[in-house]
Amino acid sequence: MLPIIISTIIIALIIYTLTLDKIRDIALLKLIGVRNGVICGLILQQALLMGAFGYALAWWIGQYAFPHFPRLVRIDPTDLVSLALIVVVIAARARPLGRQVMELFAKIAHERQAGVIVVTHDHRPLDVFDRILDVEDGRIQIRAGSLASSS
Repeated sequence: MLPIIISTIIIALIIYTLTLDKIRDIALLKLIGVRNGVICGLILQQALLMGAFGYALAWWIGQYAFPHFPRLVRIDPTDLVSLALIVVVIAARARPLGRQVMELFAKIAHERQAGVIVVTHDHRPLDVFDRILDVEDGRIQIRAGSLASSS
């Protein structure tokens, strides 16, 4: 069960970041009058395609690469169907879950008066945190507007 939860969180963060990368495209679609349902459908379609590609890749590796290993793992067809359904559910739930994971990190940090380190190339999802440090050319820089710069 734990690997499924961890996989869900990883997939959610990937889809959340991919959606943030398209924020200007989404804004343009909104500007020309595209309904929210269509935009959500595009994000869902991307998530499902990623899930299907990952599932197909895992199936292919299972069929063609595993037989060359000394131990074989037998997977029943019902397990494959169950796994496919789990992938669909994870992909459908992943977009809002990415933001919720970031907010959960911030909440836990505040409750425990502790720090959370999130390493990412994209700072847009980090608005829930109090302090953002950039590392550029080996130097740590405090981002303007974060709590660290005001203290």
